Amino acid sequence: MTVQISAIICTHNRAALLPESVRSVFAQTLEPADYELIVVDNASQDATPQVVAGLIAAKPATLAVIALREPNLGLACARNAGLSAARGEFVAYLDDDAVADPHWLRATIEAFVSSKAIACVGGPVQPLWPATPPTWLDEFLQSYLSVLNLGETKRPVDPSREWLAGANIAFRKASLLEIGGFAKHLGRQGVNLMSSEDTDAVLRLAQRGHQIWYTPDASVKHHIHAQRMSRYWILNRAFWQGVSNVLMSLGGNSIEMPGLQQRRINRLLFWSLGKEYLKDYLRHDVLGRHSHMRWLARRAKNLGTAFAESLINLPGP
Repeated sequence: MTVQISAIICTHNRAALLPESVRSVFAQTLEPADYELIVVDNASQDATPQVVAGLIAAKPATLAVIALREPNLGLACARNAGLSAARGEFVAYLDDDAVADPHWLRATIEAFVSSKAIACVGGPVQPLWPATPPTWLDEFLQSYLSVLNLGETKRPVDPSREWLAGANIAFRKASLLEIGGFAKHLGRQGVNLMSSEDTDAVLRLAQRGHQIWYTPDASVKHHIHAQRMSRYWILNRAFWQGVSNVLMSLGGNSIEMPGLQQRRINRLLFWSLGKEYLKDYLRHDVLGRHSHMRWLARRAKNLGTAFAESLINLPGP
């Protein structure tokens, strides 16, 4: 039978979490002959190859599982490698620390076949907390953790004001190839907090007149790592979102990112935030307006934007 959809899991040094993600794809209600699983090992240095081999040995008999090694570090590179290998009409991306609902692939296909104009489908991402989240980690800040809920109704999405989470996003393969796949200068590259390779692809599809849809039935759960529930991580993530937005605005072009050590970025970020916070606090503009963390995250994002824009304006050699 023809493979309808290719589930793609891109992984980097997540040998401990990967099995749960892979097994959730094994457990789909879709007939195994109708889909395939592609696992892209993105330059992992842990036991990922051995874990993948063990998972393949235990796969359902009629399910095709492909293991790839992408040596070029970067989530966009890994996503593109999976796209190139996919045989399905649709490609569905699942994070290596996410767990798919058993109806995930079936619901995704149903959304696509409802209209040939639909090029992208996303669904809810529910958090799996390691502990009770702190009170300051509100709904706005949880978006930095890829938590997403756009309601209980299947509907079109306006990407100029709404977003879909890369932890749970699917594309019509032909449409994604039409725009050249994911931009390699965007997205995570190892331990940095770059992002938006998925958002960039969605925006480019929408600009070409394709429809973007959300379906509540294609749901996944996403492990939230303990270190990401800290103010430190959220502010760094917000800073790099500002950087990512600037890079995304450059289209197919890129800029030379200096090899700054994270502690130098931290000094830039937290020193600047401290000055801005004190200034607004003394003017009584902070208290009673928003939560302090939401205010700081917005300022951190603005600092990331200013940082990236300053690189664009640097004189050439």
